[in-house]
Amino acid sequence: MIGLETVVASALATMHLGSPTNANSIAEARSIAPSPRIASRTSPKKAKKAADAEAPKWNISGHLDFYYQYDFGKPGVGADLVGRAFDVRNESFSLASAQVNIVRPPTESEPFGLTLNLVAGRNADLLVAARQPNETAYKLLQQAYGTYDDHKGLTIDFGKFTTWVGFEVLATPDNPNYSLSHLFNFGQPFWHTGIRASKKISDKLAFTGAVVNGWNEVEDTNGAKSLGFGLVYTCDANDTFILNYLGGNEGAGVVNGAGFTALGEWNVQVVDFDYIRTFGKKFKMIFDGTYASATGNSAGTTSGNWYGFEVHAIAELNDRQNLAIRYDTFKDHEGLRFFGVGNSGSLSSLTATWNYAVTPSSQFRVELRRDFSSANSFVSDSGNKSNRTTLTVAQAIRF
Repeated sequence: MIGLETVVASALATMHLGSPTNANSIAEARSIAPSPRIASRTSPKKAKKAADAEAPKWNISGHLDFYYQYDFGKPGVGADLVGRAFDVRNESFSLASAQVNIVRPPTESEPFGLTLNLVAGRNADLLVAARQPNETAYKLLQQAYGTYDDHKGLTIDFGKFTTWVGFEVLATPDNPNYSLSHLFNFGQPFWHTGIRASKKISDKLAFTGAVVNGWNEVEDTNGAKSLGFGLVYTCDANDTFILNYLGGNEGAGVVNGAGFTALGEWNVQVVDFDYIRTFGKKFKMIFDGTYASATGNSAGTTSGNWYGFEVHAIAELNDRQNLAIRYDTFKDHEGLRFFGVGNSGSLSSLTATWNYAVTPSSQFRVELRRDFSSANSFVSDSGNKSNRTTLTVAQAIRF
């Protein structure tokens, strides 16, 4: 199994926004259109052998992500925008990421495969800067794991892989909007290191279970392991339900991958629910909601919780264009995620993104976003404000 990039990519594929970065059994369970190979008259056994014979030994793909952003609050040229995940730089051309994906898929003759996602650029720095600066040695390896496939519906991955929690993903060209929600940035993990197993139970149901070091860590800082699962149920061609869970001890007396606003250890329990609804071929809606509780395990730690949701509406305008609207809100009780321990607060945003496929491999995006905070969180030339408006132009080239 590979990370959830394909889940988003499959949601965008019907909107003519390009091909997915990866594929996995859970993503297959979410698929809207049946595979032509499955739909053919060829027997499943022969089709599988043909697929293995036709599959290349190595698959190489990737993308270049480049953007320019303007904050109407004028915080200063080159200033970093507080609260954003990757699109942080104001009034500056920025190389967000240059990514190369190297995949050797498992086959019947060789059931072990390999996946490497190599990423350079500002996004790679941002992923470790705030959450795990001690892991800069691994920042170029967004994913690095091996896969065993028994070709009976079971896959086992071992290594570093992106999280199964939430809808949005690290590869921004695979998301409906260019910027990422507050829920993604503060409420959910980014990646894990450990072992996960995925089983396609039926044509409609898929399950994933995992044992990992925790949130955003290659080297575990507290020695505890986190347990998680993902359950995907595809009712029909139009409705998909996803339930995700992750629980364990996170944080330590040093800087850690969980991204808390203070040092210490917490027992964190996260539940995430996604619903994807397709209306014909022209319109799609997506809901993602997350709730997490954090109980302090070490002296001086404050217990708290956070929760939020995001709603996406994606409308295809023609074969080359779509419009993606997103509203998201995030509540940070006791300030463990953003506002600082003891300071509860909330963040929200409304985002509109116009996506234009210049060619099948070139994606041009224009995005207008309005951020809101319960505190004066956003820097401007006239002092800190509780709201912010940005305009972003981005270009992604795939290969």
